[in-house]
Amino acid sequence: MLVWRQIRRIWKSIENTGKSGAVGDKSDYIIKPCPAERMRPSPESHWNLMARKGIRPLLGRIKVAQLAEDVENLKEATESGQPIFVFPNHVSWADHFLIMNIIDDCLLIPTSALAKENYYKYPFFGWVMRRANHIPITNIKLCFARWFKEAEGRPPRRSDFIKFMTDSGADYLHEVNVEKRQSLVRTAAHVGAMLDRGRVILGYPEGTRSQHSSMQPIKTGIIQLPFEYKGCIVPSAITGTD
Repeated sequence: MLVWRQIRRIWKSIENTGKSGAVGDKSDYIIKPCPAERMRPSPESHWNLMARKGIRPLLGRIKVAQLAEDVENLKEATESGQPIFVFPNHVSWADHFLIMNIIDDCLLIPTSALAKENYYKYPFFGWVMRRANHIPITNIKLCFARWFKEAEGRPPRRSDFIKFMTDSGADYLHEVNVEKRQSLVRTAAHVGAMLDRGRVILGYPEGTRSQHSSMQPIKTGIIQLPFEYKGCIVPSAITGTD
């Protein structure tokens, strides 16, 4: 039991991404992006299978019961021969493991999930995500962090980012906003590489978890991916994991 409590504490620390290293005011934390070399696609390996098979005992241990309904829609999408994008709502940290386990049970197809870049910088968890070929998404805060460190020679704090967004956030041609658009192109290329390997793409159109079990506004960037690759969208609903 102690081990699982420790896992939950580790996950809580991951949720507070980028908030380590603060001095004085804890709200003014240092923003640290993940090194770019850690986010490149990895060769297919047994780690993907181990990660998928390791999900089942984890779900059982945290008492998350898996009940899949209307899986026929997912099977029909697979038989269509089109790239598959599974887009569920997002209410809990367990959603990712649950969806991957259902896809593995029903289709035996590896899945690449779109996930925040912050997760990739953690020593073990990030390494597993890289080896399992999940796809990092870089937000504008991390684009700013890279630009700021190169310009100022130090990692930025949250207050630096707030000042930037107030002064220059709306400048379409600012280097940070240009880098953000370029990061979307890199993400799309990464998605294409995983589709070429026959993988299912898992993404959350809300962009983050809902705090009140209700749908949040949809992020337009992720919705463009199925159209870019002429894929099939499988909308999904998750309940009971919050």
